[in-house]
Amino acid sequence: MAGVEKRDIEKILSRRMDQLEDEKKYRTAAAVMCLRFFLKENEPGQRRSG
Repeated sequence: MAGVEKRDIEKILSRRMDQLEDEKKYRTAAAVMCLRFFLKENEPGQRRSG
């Protein structure tokens, strides 16, 4: 998933972010935001223009 590994996410969820490199934190944040926008655009009941 966008260069993010499962163990990196596990470190974030277990509050061990200080053990992660800044690049991995950035990639995780970018992947989460992409997923958020994807889910928002595909919510049930959303009308698509075009």
